[in-house]
Amino acid sequence: LPGLYGFVFMVSKFFRQLAIFLFALIWAWPAQAREFKSFEEVMRLGDRAYLNDKYGRAEMYYARAILFKPDQAIPVLRLGVSYYAQGRYAECLAQFQKASKLKKDPSSKEFLKAAIEKITNAQDLLARLEKATVEKDLVLQIQLNQDAFKKMIEAPVFMQFVEPHLRFLLNMDPSNSDILNFLAEGHYSSSDPSKAFLYIKQLVKGSRADLNLYKRYGDTAVNVGAYDEARLAYKKALRQAVRQNDEKEMNELKKLIRALPVFSSQIEELIQSENYAAAFRQLRKRLVRNSSDSWAIVQMGRIYEEVNRSWLAGNLYRQAVQAHYEDPNVHYALGRFYLLKKKEFEKAMEEFRLFRELLLENKELVSGETSLKEIQKNADEVTRYIVYIYLEILKKPKLAEMEMEALVKNTNAEARDYYSLGVIYLRNEKELSAYQAMKKVIALDPDSEWGREAKQIIDARS
Repeated sequence: LPGLYGFVFMVSKFFRQLAIFLFALIWAWPAQAREFKSFEEVMRLGDRAYLNDKYGRAEMYYARAILFKPDQAIPVLRLGVSYYAQGRYAECLAQFQKASKLKKDPSSKEFLKAAIEKITNAQDLLARLEKATVEKDLVLQIQLNQDAFKKMIEAPVFMQFVEPHLRFLLNMDPSNSDILNFLAEGHYSSSDPSKAFLYIKQLVKGSRADLNLYKRYGDTAVNVGAYDEARLAYKKALRQAVRQNDEKEMNELKKLIRALPVFSSQIEELIQSENYAAAFRQLRKRLVRNSSDSWAIVQMGRIYEEVNRSWLAGNLYRQAVQAHYEDPNVHYALGRFYLLKKKEFEKAMEEFRLFRELLLENKELVSGETSLKEIQKNADEVTRYIVYIYLEILKKPKLAEMEMEALVKNTNAEARDYYSLGVIYLRNEKELSAYQAMKKVIALDPDSEWGREAKQIIDARS
């Protein structure tokens, strides 16, 4: 859309500070509560709903939190932000004004006063721009964008307020590369590289990518620890550089490609050889350069586990989940921690489900047969964890059966999977189904441990 770039930058530096302030409040609470027992638990439920873009549900929880503590400004502020995310500007302003009255300290009151003024000034322009987009009034769109452009003198975006409008425009035109680009850049500059990564993926998939776009894709992938995808993106950029005979770019990209496996392999070797101090130093240097590198955070957690400081590992994993909620790998790390270290099986199950859901949700955005196979392999491994918890710990064999049947049905299952399914059938007293599953094990791998066990089970019941 003409002038949309200007529209994105219409929010002031002040809003950027407010974004950090509000997001700090949102991420300060672990989202684990399930009942309305206290103010803290309702706030956690609200934060979890909000981070999953379920603004209506978040609104309900925050409204309940206000009933618990009507003199607190925090739930009022978050309720206002939930209203804004739904395009309910007048209600948002009312909540911000209420929060301003509840705030005691002068600096916060001034902060909110400026925020109220900015929202008031922006809301009419945003609403008219959306209306013009719906009505496909190109002349009015151009005019409104020009008006917005004049106001864009102060930089970066407060994505919390701008993103809902950009997503609205993207729904109107899902392949609009400008909007995808603005969303990616906005999230990146707002310290949310995981979302930036998702939008860059969509941009690469839906447009004819050039050298610079592939490089940006690679750089963003590195920031979220997706090194395989970064390597693939850099190689595609290298092919473009070769076609253009750009020697400088070729040399730079070759260095980037060589560096990717070196660092991850080096850390893995150091951890395997129990040289934890050296691995820790290398990871700390990497986090100094990029504090949002979720892969490095998870590796530091692994080191803490190895040196019997599990509580520090748990803190790191939880921080990583709060800061990178859409990154599947942080959920996997926290799930394993809950399962193996804390023995908190329900929490482990929740994190494994989130890992699998996020992994498969973005499956269509991944390029290459190898990457797709790797994604499915990781999803299957987590399903096996879930089956184990259901079967051996929670003693719910029927739920274990449902999970394992889905794995066998939707993937190229291994002999061990059919063996597990057969054992589950026996627990559920389904002799015929168990027999068929064990026959499948023998057909797939008769000489393996699973094959021998399956033969013994069949012989014992003959």
